[in-house]
Amino acid sequence: MRILQIVRLLTFILLTCFIKTTHAQTPEEWFEKAYNETDVEKQIDYFSKAIDLNPAYEDAYYNRGLAQFSRGNYVKSIENYDKLLSLNPNEAEAFADRGLAKHRLNQYKEAIQHIDYALKSNVNLAEAYFLRAEGALLGWNM
Repeated sequence: MRILQIVRLLTFILLTCFIKTTHAQTPEEWFEKAYNETDVEKQIDYFSKAIDLNPAYEDAYYNRGLAQFSRGNYVKSIENYDKLLSLNPNEAEAFADRGLAKHRLNQYKEAIQHIDYALKSNVNLAEAYFLRAEGALLGWNM
């Protein structure tokens, strides 16, 4: 009888460990994993997993956009900002970063429009002032 109890206990422990390691993580856990990852491709993958589990995860779209931008994938970066802005149209940082991505694609007029909108949405957004000043100095207003 005692051996049967030990076998059941060991089976329970092994199954619990197996289920825990194979069970899908929460969007927040994937986000945290991505945020702490240094490999950008893995970051993108982990942010994508967070979004798969929660398609309304604004921070995951924003950070995946930043990761895409850092890889030079400006179009994909903009797609992430667009999705974020469809969820939260008042996200000033997404407008500013979208403007920067548009600049990298040589779409200067649109870049300025997005940066100006970011400033209207959040007058304290230092990044947008810097980008606007850089745009003025470099003649983005063409």
